Amino acid sequence: MKIKNTTLIGLIVNLYFGSEIITQKAMPSITKHNIFSSALLCLLWLFLCTSLSYNLQAQAAATNKAQNIIYACKAWGFLKYYHPNMCCNTQWDERLVEVLQRLDTAQANANLNAEIEYLLRAAADTTAKPHPFYNAFDREASGGTQATIVLDFGWIENSFVRPDVQQRLRSFLHPAQAVENYYLHLESDVRSRIPFFANESAKPDTGLSDKYRRVLGLARLWNFVHYFYPYKNLLDKPWDGILAEFLPQFLSARTEKEYTAAILQLRTRLNDTHTIVNSRGALSFFGAYYLLVSLAFVEEKVVVKESYPQFGIQRGDLLVSVDGERVDSLMQRRSYYLGSANESGKNQILAGYLLRYTESSSATLELFNQEGKKYSALVPCSNRNVYTPSVMPPKPMIQVADSAEKLLYIDFTKITQQQIFSTLDTMMNYPGVVFDLRGYPEWVLYGMMSQLAEVTPFVFVRSPSYRLPGYASEYILSCGLKRKYMGKIVVLVNEQTISRAEFTVMALQTIPGMKTVGSQTAGTDGDVRRMGLPGGITIMLTCKGVYYPDKTPTQRKGVRIDVEVHPTIAGIRAGRDEVLEKGVEVLRAMINKKK
Repeated sequence: MKIKNTTLIGLIVNLYFGSEIITQKAMPSITKHNIFSSALLCLLWLFLCTSLSYNLQAQAAATNKAQNIIYACKAWGFLKYYHPNMCCNTQWDERLVEVLQRLDTAQANANLNAEIEYLLRAAADTTAKPHPFYNAFDREASGGTQATIVLDFGWIENSFVRPDVQQRLRSFLHPAQAVENYYLHLESDVRSRIPFFANESAKPDTGLSDKYRRVLGLARLWNFVHYFYPYKNLLDKPWDGILAEFLPQFLSARTEKEYTAAILQLRTRLNDTHTIVNSRGALSFFGAYYLLVSLAFVEEKVVVKESYPQFGIQRGDLLVSVDGERVDSLMQRRSYYLGSANESGKNQILAGYLLRYTESSSATLELFNQEGKKYSALVPCSNRNVYTPSVMPPKPMIQVADSAEKLLYIDFTKITQQQIFSTLDTMMNYPGVVFDLRGYPEWVLYGMMSQLAEVTPFVFVRSPSYRLPGYASEYILSCGLKRKYMGKIVVLVNEQTISRAEFTVMALQTIPGMKTVGSQTAGTDGDVRRMGLPGGITIMLTCKGVYYPDKTPTQRKGVRIDVEVHPTIAGIRAGRDEVLEKGVEVLRAMINKKK
């Protein structure tokens, strides 16, 4: 039996095997075997088309489901902070968990409208209570102004959501009065002016096995940043896309380690060294034990900061690998989970995390010595962290930096409240002082500045609003009182100058004629608040923006530097503090110029 018209068969063969279209000329005759083969090809074609259509439908359904979950998380967070009846709505987390469960099994977008309506009804179950002492925080009372924190309510408009449901959400955008909120409390200290986050459950028995509670943690964290984080405009990626990016990870995390990894990766998107994750999982993720060596990142190398003769390691030796893994590979792998504001801070954080291990055994380090020869050293672990931030060994709080010129060195990070005025009295006998702020000081800023400068504005502050989450009060802070010390001042900084230290440096920079010497600071400033997440996890987050009075940000950039100087490998090997040496040199030149 022969078939004359073979165009369809030829087309199918060409589609599947890339051959030329088989025409009557190319295939003059076809046997029964050919007919059977052609039938199989037709069936295969139909199967592939059906499978492709099914896969596309499944993919579209999964996409719609994810979009529904994301919208619900945003609506839940919006009502949490904007609905007036949140004074005692103690079950708001449970409402989201219920919604997530139903949306996860939903087959149509109509369910999203029903779930948003459910949240609206649940939020209205309680009665609003006016806040008893909000007036002290009102912008009119504080003398400040109001500004937005890069806020966007465009997400409310969505083709999946009926216009009437959207309108009901929009009706809460402009609350008439400040009311009590179960999840936002105000500190009694009016100077703080920022809320802290209460009743955010971090129970260790929730969040790990239940994927909906893990997504609750994601929604809680996303909404906090959306409404209260002051530096959203400085992020590398728009925050709005973070929910879609991390939803699959939070849904699929099956173990404590995977859940912790998702949270650690998410916190890196904030580029904020303040963002610290605390939990059993976070502790074991990098290792609860430490190798007994202290490192620094200098001249693009990982350098041993101190000598360890018991291991045959000398100060200034260069680390090459740990248990066979090269240092650059180890740094890249761990940086995936470590949040930092800038490269300088990240490298020093990594230097502290390179030798974190999960077992209290030992590790084999490969290093180069000063002669350039590679050697190995077996180093034991300990549950005590020996990492020290400073490149050089600690110094006394006050010492003479130059006896000939009568220059004084003061470690500003060691001054206590009780030592403020005795320190100032000592300074009066010296024409020049070096303040070392390469570390974290106590809260002595205003006491010290009372005799170092006249009243001067030193920071512009953006503080999140309790009344309108997503907005902030803006005001200027001043320091100083009566300038009594007329000598010259140099301030030392580096990547360990972080948060309160940067805030302190900004105040010291108002002193006439002072100089800041060193390298880029951590670029991490502003008050922090702790938020609980399901699974026994807490996370620290910045919720007050700090800028120079002209609104120049220090976040991610650091404070202004007058004279830049960095440690060198040769300096570490020689035991020199090159930043201090440069500071004294600059101070000496300032005094001699005055003469």
